[in-house]
This record gives sequence, C-alpha cells and structure tokens, in this order.
Amino acid sequence: MRAVIPVSIALGIIWNVIVVCLMGGTVADAFTLPWLPAGALAGVAGGVFTVWSRRRRDGDESVLYGIATYYLGILVYWGSFVVIERAIMCVEHGGWTGFDLHDHLRLILTFVAYGSVCGVLLIPLCFLSRYALWEIYIRTAA
Repeated sequence: MRAVIPVSIALGIIWNVIVVCLMGGTVADAFTLPWLPAGALAGVAGGVFTVWSRRRRDGDESVLYGIATYYLGILVYWGSFVVIERAIMCVEHGGWTGFDLHDHLRLILTFVAYGSVCGVLLIPLCFLSRYALWEIYIRTAA
C-alpha cells in the first residue's frame, strides 16, 4: 500500500485537472483551493477502494466495482470540495456562515448527474486507473 497511496494521489490530481477542464476551467485552476485537495482525497479513496475490491476478488476485475470506484470518486471529490469551500468561507467571514450552503449541497447532486453523463468517457479511464493501481500494488506487495 505504501506505493499505492502516492500514485492514487497523483491520479486524483490528474482526474482533478480533467474535471476542471471539462467544466470550462484551466489547468491552473485545478491547482488551487479547494480543487487540488479534493482531487487528492478522491484519488486516495479510489485507490484504497480499488485495492480492497480487487483483493476481495483475488485480483480479478469487476465491472460493478469499477463503476462503484468512479462514483465513489465523484462523491468524495464533490463532498471534499464542499467541506473545504465551506471552511474557507467560514475563515474568511470569521465564523460559521450559512451563505451558499444550500447551493453547495445542490452542487454535489448536480455534478453526480453531470459525472454520470461524462461517465461514458470517464469510466473507461477509471478502469485504466484501477489496472495501474493494482499492478503497482501487486509489484510492491512483496
């Protein structure tokens, strides 16, 4: 697992760049708060889930687990984004603020739906990421 976590973070950051660019942002935007840590956290969640799910099936891939990894990544990504964005807003306002909370929560649902549409293109990339992580895991597990 020692090698899987850093690679998962790197893959999460790459996925973050893809998502930000798909939404009309720039590569530079992807390396700002809250985008960058959200991508890294989603990468870690996806990487840990990949190893867990593949170990559970003795290394065999599963379409269901692959798709579940994609949606887990979306939920962790947008959930992390909202929490980090809320924390930034609260620090800027000197305490808790309910400003835009409803909009942020709706944003998660909106982008889960958006991610479902983009999933036609991104789910195959998810399987490629899962394959790479599994290969790293089995080569470094000894």
